[in-house]
Parts: sequence; structure tokens; C-alpha cells
Amino acid sequence: MPLTARRGRLVKRRRPRAERECDVRVDPGLPLLPVAGSGSLARVRKSRRGPWRATVLAGVHLLIAAHATHFLIAGRTLSPVEPSEAMYTLELG
Repeated sequence: MPLTARRGRLVKRRRPRAERECDVRVDPGLPLLPVAGSGSLARVRKSRRGPWRATVLAGVHLLIAAHATHFLIAGRTLSPVEPSEAMYTLELG
């Protein structure tokens, strides 16, 4: 952006509106991009990982339920396991 001096200071001078407009043009000869919802992109392919994800999600929910049940029955909860404590336990047995 060009600078101009005003009252002893340098200020940015805005270009006229005609110069600021976008001048990007599209060449109609360019190949078209595929559009979702038409042709081979119309259907989403069946995921092979879906059953695995559902099983893992169910397992996580079961662990949360077991944790909450243990807390309600015992009145206390399990302490969190930190990596350094786990390594200490594995080293010393």
C-alpha cells in the first residue's frame, strides 16, 4: 500500500475502489471439478471401521459405568494412574 505524508506523519493511502476489486477470472476451458451428490459421489461408501468404533465406544461407556458403580458402592474412587507411577510399579513389581 502506498504511503503519503500527512501532517508530518506517514499514512497508508487507500487505493481507489476500482483498483481494490478482485480481478480473478475463470477460464471456461478448465476441466470441471466433481460435484458431491452426482455420479459416483452420490453415495457414501459403507465404512468397514463402523463395527469396531461401536465396540470401542460401548467399551468406554462400560468402563465409565463400572467406575461410577464402584464409586457409589465403595464411597471412594480409584486414583488416577500417572505414567511415572505406572513405570515405577512395573520396575519394582
